[in-house]
Amino acid sequence: RHGKPALLGLRFWPWWIRGRISLYFVLFAMIPTLVVISCTLFGLLLAAIEGWPALAGVKYLLASSVVLANPLTALQPTSLGGDLWDLAIGGFNFLVVTCAVGLVTQMNLITIIGEEMPPTHGGFFRFLFVYTPTLIVVASIP
Repeated sequence: RHGKPALLGLRFWPWWIRGRISLYFVLFAMIPTLVVISCTLFGLLLAAIEGWPALAGVKYLLASSVVLANPLTALQPTSLGGDLWDLAIGGFNFLVVTCAVGLVTQMNLITIIGEEMPPTHGGFFRFLFVYTPTLIVVASIP
């Protein structure tokens, strides 16, 4: 039996293997790469706004994005523009991390639901408007 190639494995592999491969790839490769890229790009702009050396802005955003106890640089934004930019980038990096983790944890569930969904319009609407809201309500009961 030959499986179709998928992003991080073959589709005939069990879902728990594909899920773990996807999770580890996103957690240890994609998220750190996205955070470093965004901190580098936006840190250069923060350094320009504050009049810092270029690397200082990158170090400051990296330390604040990963919430280091000991910062990589002693510099702090002093202008209103620098403070606002720092808040915006911190929120953006938090959003990137939480969205990526959320997507990875839901990928297998969505794949399973998609395989079980009937190929008719009625089946689609039943899943969308009956089963999914019911599952959400049941899952939210303490």
